[in-house]
Order: sequence, then structure tokens, then C-alpha cells
Amino acid sequence: MIELKNVSKYYNNNGVVSLGLRNINLKMTKGEMIAIVGKSGSGKSTLLNVICAVDTYEDGEIYFNGNETSYFNQNDMDLFRKNYVSFIYQNYNIIDSYTVLENVMIPLIINGLSYKDAKAKATELIEKVGLGNRIHNKGIKLSGGEKQRCVIARALANDSPILACDEPTGNLDSKTGKEIIDLIKMVSKDKLVLIVTHNYDEIKDVVSRTITLSDGEVVSDTKAYEDDLPCTQMSLENKKANPKSLAIFALKNLKNTPKKNILSLAVLFCLAFISLALYLSAMVLTYQSSYNSYTGFYNTVHNRIIVYDSNHDALDTSKLDKIEGVKFNNAFYEDIPVYSSLNGISFTFSSYLPKNLDDTFGCKPQNDDDAYVIIPQTYVATNISYLADNLNKNITFNKINLSLNLCGYAISNEIDYPLCVTKKDISKNFTRIYLDQMVTSSTISFTNGNSTTFNDYSNIRYSDSNFFTYYGPNELEVSSLKIVLQNIYEIEIDDFDYRYVEQKNESFDIGINSINLDKVYELTIYTDDVDNAIKLINNSGYSYIQPSKAGIQTQSATYILMVVYICFVTFAILAVVFISYIIIGRIYASKTKDYSILRSLGLVKRDLSKIVDIELILLGLMSSVLAVAIIYIVSAFNIFVKGFVYFNSIGLMIFYFIAMAFFSYLIARRFNRKLFKFSVNNTIKSEVISND
Repeated sequence: MIELKNVSKYYNNNGVVSLGLRNINLKMTKGEMIAIVGKSGSGKSTLLNVICAVDTYEDGEIYFNGNETSYFNQNDMDLFRKNYVSFIYQNYNIIDSYTVLENVMIPLIINGLSYKDAKAKATELIEKVGLGNRIHNKGIKLSGGEKQRCVIARALANDSPILACDEPTGNLDSKTGKEIIDLIKMVSKDKLVLIVTHNYDEIKDVVSRTITLSDGEVVSDTKAYEDDLPCTQMSLENKKANPKSLAIFALKNLKNTPKKNILSLAVLFCLAFISLALYLSAMVLTYQSSYNSYTGFYNTVHNRIIVYDSNHDALDTSKLDKIEGVKFNNAFYEDIPVYSSLNGISFTFSSYLPKNLDDTFGCKPQNDDDAYVIIPQTYVATNISYLADNLNKNITFNKINLSLNLCGYAISNEIDYPLCVTKKDISKNFTRIYLDQMVTSSTISFTNGNSTTFNDYSNIRYSDSNFFTYYGPNELEVSSLKIVLQNIYEIEIDDFDYRYVEQKNESFDIGINSINLDKVYELTIYTDDVDNAIKLINNSGYSYIQPSKAGIQTQSATYILMVVYICFVTFAILAVVFISYIIIGRIYASKTKDYSILRSLGLVKRDLSKIVDIELILLGLMSSVLAVAIIYIVSAFNIFVKGFVYFNSIGLMIFYFIAMAFFSYLIARRFNRKLFKFSVNNTIKSEVISND
């Protein structure tokens, strides 16, 4: 069955090479119960580990059923143990956080049985070794003899042709030790049984052969084989573990080691919370730098859309009837800032009350003379007291000759400029200041004696009142006049006159007496479904502007700050991920022995890695859900945090959870590389992996 030819084993400890085994030549076959004896340090356990592929060897060859094993890589060694070897250790090597039942189920699940079938067979084996009354007790609650019975039941579950026993009675009293030896003999018929022991008298009556070692060499063997052992096919087929069963084991690991997992969850929560806060703050800064209001667009409520015709013609509003929302015709005044008597704050006006308000005070407008003021977060520090002091008092607005009662006020993170909401339509109050605030260029169409039409954008200067000064030939008579508002609305002026200014060379003033807005030159829409509204606008053939996204970003210092901050956020998140890995690596290092026991039972790298992956990904998702919940809870009491939450979305949450799962996977992957860097023997002995 097994043949060793000139097998040698060496250990290299910090450059110092020591001998483990030297030129071992042995033949072993099924049905033998072999005692491996010798003084402490003679190489007994080393020989057992090398034979059973727990540890490697450097020289010679080991044949199993006539097949060479020197080519085995780590995965081959795992599969060999899985298919051919069962273990009984002096230190038991059961997983203390598992019950007796769960410990015995491990090899059954590793070999592909379903959880239900593994449970049934494990229960039968536990009864066979006389441990039925302790089936649901955790390993840490068992006595030494009970632990060894549990290990024997686990070895039977694997049903392997080789049973390797390393000091199986070393931690037991003589009576219990004899019971265990008798039990091993009873259950090991037709197997090759290898027993390493320091107490030969305890097993001499049951073994069929004794091999004695000294200084890594065989000094005596009570049986020698002269003929070569027959060669039969050796299978390293991997019976895949049931994925559902692996997931169950991962969940049990989380359940059975609560202290370690709570600590891991706390670390991942810090990672999740810090990452979410940094990401949301970057989103806020990105929004502010990319979509800041600029001259012409002060009302930046996020669901506001301005519709216009790219040819400057009047709109056919019937084409936009399918868009649901609140609509206002020619609401140019919504982007005209007007100074108030309230601490000199200037406001834009609207009849639409935004839905996304943070802290609110007073009541919403009920009467025509009511005013409801909304200020952005950036205005709160210096102006909140003035708002509180003037609640239910009149405030006046210059230029539009308006006095309103401040019925209430609110704070919002979605606007960049103060907004005053009124129930009454006050658009006519703004007619006189359209030119002052909104005319950015004008087209003067006039004819000379040859009826030639001239268009001029460059020689218009604002004069006084409603007059503009045009620098050009004063002998030409103006036949028509158009004004362009915000560079997108072109309105023809019917009622205008002009006057010559003699003291100005070749110039005259053009006076606008009134602006006729009977036609709809622009339509302002407030809608809950912005994307659908934009789609319908495009289908109608009209153009649109969303003021909240109309800012000019590449020229601003805020944009540069945003780029720097995003770089900082990226590096900060990566740093937090690295620190989290270091800490969790330390925590999981304390679980290395449990994972190594699973390896010794034949759980291959791929399947064991899946268990670790599932554990950490679940912890990562749990921590991210907790972080989101905390953010929302805090936002209910803190307006600054509420501003962050405003920029949250379903898409962002999906990305966030995927990112957290990915970070958790990276941490698990690095730990798995550490875990499989060493042999099973080394990790079981050291019990922990350094995390450097």
C-alpha cells in the first residue's frame, strides 16, 4: 500500500538546517496496525506527517499503491488526505466552537454529501463510539476521552484506508487510554493503522508491527517486506463539497465565534461608515462644483426644468401636456435676485414650494401676502437668527415694490441661493427689471436708405431706466427690436421708441416701454420624474436647461478643489481598507487552527477559501447595511448629515454594497493566501499566522 525509499526530511529555521528524517525505507500494507516508537525528538510524528501528506519531504520517494507522490503540490496533498487518510491527534484537533455533531459532519460534507445526509450519517457514527448523549455539546465542553471519541467518529466518517494516530492517548488517563485503543482496534479493521506513541506498553498487545526510530532513522522494524507491493490506480479526484453546505458552515462559523465576529463586524463597520461618509461628501462637492448656479440661474431646485425653442420662437405648450408636474409660463423672474430688508439677504422668487426641505419653521404660505423663505445650508450660520426674529413680520423687497409677511422658513441643501416662495403670482412686479437683471445681449434690427437690415450684438450699452444706448449711425431708423434673455429666449419688442443724444457722437437711446409676454417663450416645469420629462421634451423638438446642472465647472476653483478632494477620498478609503485588513487579519489569525483542521481533513484550498470568502463578505454587507442605517438615523437629528443623505440614491446604494462586498473579498483573499502559504503541519502547530 505504502512504500518509502530513501526518504529524507530537513527543516530550515532561519538558515539553520536540521535533520528530521534520514534515508527511511519502509513498506506498509492494509490490515496492519503499526506502532511507531522512539524517544522524544526521534522523528516519530515527522514520519507520520510525511507518510500522510501533512508535511513535505525533500529526498527519496514515497509510493502509494505503487504511485509516486513526490510530484504532489499543495492541492494534491489536500486531495490525498481527503481521499485516503483519517486522523486521530493527541491534541484532538476538533473545532471547539462546533458541536460533536458538526465536527463529525465535516468530512462527510467535504466529500459531497448534502447537509441533511451528512447529519444522519454523523449521528449514527456518534452513537457507535458511545457519544450519543453529548451530540449537541460543543467541543470545548467535552472531556479528553470524549474529545478523542469525537475524533474517532470523525475518522470513521471519512472511511479512509489509512488511519493515522498521533499520540492518541497522550492526554488521557490509563483507563480512558485503554478504552480509546480498544475502540481504535474495533473500528479499524481492513485499514492501515499508524500509531505514534510514547507509551508502547499501552498498545503492544494490539499492534501487529513496531517501527523504532532514533535521530530520524529506523533502527528496528519487527516486520520486513521482501517483495514489491502491487501497483494499483490512485485517485486524486476531488469530490466537490456541496456549495449550500459550505455556506452553512460559513454561517455556523459566524454564529459559533460571536466575540471574534463582533470585533470583525466593528472593524468592517468603521470601514463601511468612513467610506460611505467620504463618498457622500465627495458626491456633495462634485455636485456643488459641477452644478453650481452662475449668473442667470439662481434657482437651482433639482427638479426644475426650463423649456425653450432653440430658434427663439414661441412654444406650443400643447406638445408638453404629457409631462406631469407644476408648470409656469415665462417665469423669467425666478432667476432674478432681489434685495430684502431681512439682513440685506437677496432672494429669488417662485410660486413652487420645493419638496426636499430640511429643518422647517412656521407655516407654509396660505395668503397672497405670505412669504416662505428657504435658505441653503451655507447661509444658516449668519442668517438663521434674523429669520427667527422676523417670523410673522413684514419684509420688503426693493425694485419690485413688494412687502410680504414672513410666515415661515426652511433650510435646504439642494439650493445654492436663497429662495422666497409666494402663493401670489408676482411675475408682473418684475417687468420693469427684466432689462436690468436679465438682458445679456440685444439684437437691433434696423434699415437704412437701401432697406438693408443690420443685426448688431456688440454696441449696446445699458443707459438708465428702460433705455439702452446704441453706438451707431444716428441717421438710421430702427424698424424692429428684439431682446435675448439668458442667451436662449429671443423676444420681439413691439412697443419701443428711441431718442437722439446730441452730446454723444453717432449714438441714440432706445427705450422699451413694455414687454409683451402673451406668447410663451419659456415654460418652467417642476416634475418628480425629471428623466421622463427630459425624454418628452426631446421628443417634442424643444430644448431644455436643468438649472441645477447648468454650472460651468472646468473654470472654477471649486472644481479643482473637488478633484483634489476626490483623490484624497480615494486614497483615504484605500488606507482604511488596508488598516481594516491588518486588524481583521489579526482577528482571523486566531481562527487559523480551525481552518487548518479543515485542511487536514481534506478541504481543498478552493472550498476552504469559499468559506472564508462567504464569512467576510457577509460581515462586510452586514456592516454596510448598519452604516447606512446609522447615517439615516443621524440625519434625522443633524441637518449637515441630512445634506449628505440627499445625494443618496438606489444606484449609489447598489454600487456601495457591491464595493463593500468587493473590499471584504479582497481582505478574505489576502488572508487565504496567508493561510495556504504554510503546510497543514506548520499551521496546526503554530495555531496562528503572523499577519505581517
